[in-house]
Amino acid sequence: MLERKSVTMPFEGPVIDELPKKYERKKNTVRFAPLLFRVGPTVAMQSGRACGSATLSWNPELIFNSKYYIGLSFGVTPLSNELNESFVESHAQIMFGRMLSPRVGAELGGGIQNWSKHGGTYPLLSGGLVFHFEQKALNVFDRAFLGYSGYLIPQHYTHEFRLGLGLSF
Repeated sequence: MLERKSVTMPFEGPVIDELPKKYERKKNTVRFAPLLFRVGPTVAMQSGRACGSATLSWNPELIFNSKYYIGLSFGVTPLSNELNESFVESHAQIMFGRMLSPRVGAELGGGIQNWSKHGGTYPLLSGGLVFHFEQKALNVFDRAFLGYSGYLIPQHYTHEFRLGLGLSF
């Protein structure tokens, strides 16, 4: 059985549980985590129609300390329109993250998204929650995420909901 440890942090309240291993840092130490990925279902809703598919993204992070990090997200999702024509959604964005507790983080960010042959390239605004596991599942899954993105395509604002698992190597 794992032993839970507590750490007292000045100016932050009395006791905080131990942080996930990738966020354990000495003061003023910056760490780059290049091999982070996310996979899971995506639902895109536009003009009253919903389309579901799977998303795969590469999400490297620059971790500043136990609370703050900046991440990138480069991902692809195969989608189809109302005529069942298939196309690929691709995105690139920067995410700013803050750990709200030792295991839960919040992310906000933005970038661009492209719908090949169906919409063009427009701004993307995103937010979400990340839940870090105490131990990796199957030696690779270290977190779960829940996210929302707004694809700012003129006259066809699109809501995108994501849920999935994070992998790290």
